[in-house]
Formats: sequence, C-alpha cells, structure tokens
Amino acid sequence: AGLNGQLGPECTVEDKPQYETCPEEYVGLACLTAAMVGVMQILASVLKLGFLVTFLGHPVISGFTSGAAIIIALSQLKYVLGYDLPKSQYIY
Repeated sequence: AGLNGQLGPECTVEDKPQYETCPEEYVGLACLTAAMVGVMQILASVLKLGFLVTFLGHPVISGFTSGAAIIIALSQLKYVLGYDLPKSQYIY
C-alpha cells in the first residue's frame, strides 16, 4: 500500500471502491491497522502515558466524546428509521 492510501494499480478501477476490487488486501490492511493500534495502546499502558490526558482541557475531552457519540448515533439512524442516506464527503 502506498502512502497516498492506494492499494496499488491493480486495485484501482474507475467508479469502483478499492474494498470491492481487492477485498483480500483491504481486509489485510484493516487487520494490520487494528493490530498496530492495539500494540500502541498496550505500549502506552505499559509506559504509563495516561497522565498526558491531564494536559488536555475539559472542553476538548468533552467535545471529542460528544462528537463520537453523535457520529455513532447518526450512523445507527438508518437501522432505526429504515432509511439509508447515500455516502458523501459530508455524511459518513
């Protein structure tokens, strides 16, 4: 995978997402990303880096948590209301 987010020229097809063109490579990269994040979290825990959160202001932590909650709630509306919004660069 390149640094620009492309899986490679063989996985680039006009008007088709890369996860549909090369699903094996896409799943492999997703698993690798999850494993790397897990290793970083374990390393941060072992090094006791949790104190760094105290340097963030309460509004920053509150805003991040509220933003995450809003994104999760909006992503579940399609199941509750039965209405699917098409994805765009503004709506995930």
